[in-house]
Amino acid sequence: LKTSRCILGVEKGQDVHNTICKHGLEHDLVISNMLIVMNAKFGLLDIAQVVFLHVSDRSVVLGYTEFHNCDTVLDCYKYKKMQHVRISPSIINYICYLRSCGTKISINYGQEVHMEVVMKGFEKDHLIGSTFIDMYVKCGCLATTQKTFSTIMVSDIVSCNAFIRGYIDHGYVKEVFIIFEQLQD
Repeated sequence: LKTSRCILGVEKGQDVHNTICKHGLEHDLVISNMLIVMNAKFGLLDIAQVVFLHVSDRSVVLGYTEFHNCDTVLDCYKYKKMQHVRISPSIINYICYLRSCGTKISINYGQEVHMEVVMKGFEKDHLIGSTFIDMYVKCGCLATTQKTFSTIMVSDIVSCNAFIRGYIDHGYVKEVFIIFEQLQD
């Protein structure tokens, strides 16, 4: 499957997919994940979603995010919530959900995902922290951005840049200099 994805192209990839289905191997978790990623990378998101819904796994969310298909990422999140699917999202899935919320300026889902991340104990992850900041900035919630920034465990260059960029994007240039001085301390 990796070879199909990288070298052989869409047609051969689909031939491999059909052969896997013919032999009943599409229900294997590892194989289904590879099918989801392969189809998503080919841009065949409908097929990736069909495989995803049959195996109820998480890889398709990353594929949709890579293709900036934010509506579908949020639909996957809503579907999982409505169906009470028992597969727990990974940190990467939460990052994808939060990025989509920021892109779609969907603060309600963003806050819901934020609460879920905290309940799972993932908020200490520095990538999650940076993604929170990015999402809140894009949604225009600068007070929440500042609160989140001050509570994340590790302030790295990514979170600092997201924080500062958000203030600049919203026209708070004077505040950026104050923030920059505070960050240097």
